[in-house]
Amino acid sequence: MKHAIILLVILSIFAVSVIATGDLVVELLEPQHMPRTGFEEEYFLPFKVTNIGDEAVSSRFPIKMLESEGRNGTGYPLYIYSGDMLEEGTTPLKKAPIEKKDGTVYWQDVGSVEIPLGNGVIPAAPAITLQPGESLLFTDYELIGGMSSFYFNKAGEFEIGYEVDPVDDTNEIAEKNDNNNKATTKLNVTLYNYVKGPNPELGLNDNQYWFYFNEVGDCLTLDLPEATKICLVGGGSFGGAFSTIISVDGKEVKLFHLWEVFGFSKSYQNMDFIAGDGFIVTYS
Repeated sequence: MKHAIILLVILSIFAVSVIATGDLVVELLEPQHMPRTGFEEEYFLPFKVTNIGDEAVSSRFPIKMLESEGRNGTGYPLYIYSGDMLEEGTTPLKKAPIEKKDGTVYWQDVGSVEIPLGNGVIPAAPAITLQPGESLLFTDYELIGGMSSFYFNKAGEFEIGYEVDPVDDTNEIAEKNDNNNKATTKLNVTLYNYVKGPNPELGLNDNQYWFYFNEVGDCLTLDLPEATKICLVGGGSFGGAFSTIISVDGKEVKLFHLWEVFGFSKSYQNMDFIAGDGFIVTYS
């Protein structure tokens, strides 16, 4: 009887040791529509990686961006916090924001972890440790920016999200469940071929528009301040390398530029046009 009890205790301990492990899930926050900076619409999708398991997880937390019609690469946004991936002139934080189970946030120093890679190892990859119930935050655009942004050059409905430690790619972390690492959401994108000022990102004042056309024959109507129809008629000499012809309420206006990089201002009625990377119109 005593031996049976001892065996039962040993088996119970073994079972607990097998069951007790980390388990990661992705939690999405609301997508944020960012100010327009060019031909694409940008949506920042903040998220958390949460350990819902029973044991701590130490990792560099690979993240795969999921997009129904585009970007699906795997990256390491933790490297922005560690300082291994920074824009020139930026001071590395060397720490990452961690949210506790009770909702309070603290900053954890970035350490390192050994990562098996093929027949070798990465001896000291940047890493933090998530205790059970803790979340690694990727929620501040000022800190992580484009690493968690999705860009769209056409309108439509898209499915976007993230997968932590994707099983078909890195699969570096031993987890209780590898089938709950993904989270996605639907996003309806409307893409206009103009931006109305003020817009600091494009350098537009409140009496300016930036706009573009997809092909010859396209038109749009802008309030300048009266409704004005502008169409792309075509390029000028040398295949349009130095000039572009538009029409303004049916009247052709020729705009001069250098390979669509630098443009020269052309006045027409109460408007000034510049052709370059798209068009800018200033009205009075």
